[in-house]
Amino acid sequence: METKVPKRMTVMAVLTVMVMVSGCITSNGDDDIVKTGDLRTEDYFVELGPAQNVRINIEMGTGELEIRPDATKLMEGTFTYNIDKWKPRFTYDPEGNIWNLTIRQPNADIEVESDARNEWDLSFGTWVPMEMNVEIGAGTADIAVAGLDLASLSIAIGAGDIALDLTGNRVDHLIVRVGTGNGRVNLIVPDYIGVQIQPTQGSGTVIAPGLEFRDGNYFNDVFDSSEVFILIAVDIGVGDLVVLETP
Repeated sequence: METKVPKRMTVMAVLTVMVMVSGCITSNGDDDIVKTGDLRTEDYFVELGPAQNVRINIEMGTGELEIRPDATKLMEGTFTYNIDKWKPRFTYDPEGNIWNLTIRQPNADIEVESDARNEWDLSFGTWVPMEMNVEIGAGTADIAVAGLDLASLSIAIGAGDIALDLTGNRVDHLIVRVGTGNGRVNLIVPDYIGVQIQPTQGSGTVIAPGLEFRDGNYFNDVFDSSEVFILIAVDIGVGDLVVLETP
């Protein structure tokens, strides 16, 4: 059966994920290592302002990222870190009819002590159309998008695991790109919206009980009859893809 792709979307076969790896500067001695300081927990928020469409850009060199919906503002975040140079930076600027919100970890390439911590707990408003791009050099991402008005979602980790929950009601299609150079990807997908998954792996296995495999892709039972669907490209260098379908 022919794969269904809306005209305004890119065919899954040409979707690629750019996995960006943030490395550490090679040290010749302890003097080059940035020592940890006091653990800080800071709260920030960003108001929507005049924006009607938003692109979220999250750039983390190393750390643990969690994303959830249901913020009362465009973005509400709690940041926990013990490297002063990792204090997060924010920009929020218009680009045509889209406003770009960028949340960035500065000095991501410094070498730090082994007890360094960098944890971002972010939530976003559910009433504004948005795109979201996440790049992490090394770490983990735990992301749930139920309720977010997403047109596209891109997640790339150089080394680390990704947990992505794509359940929740949708009124339009969603394109998702997920990539990790070395790590495990756990996907939770709905069984009431059409889902197509195209995996690319260097080494690892795909565990997707209940999904049909054909022409190199995995499909859920309602894909061929669904008016709304989620197209997912998964690129893993070394690691497993596990897909759980839930009502």
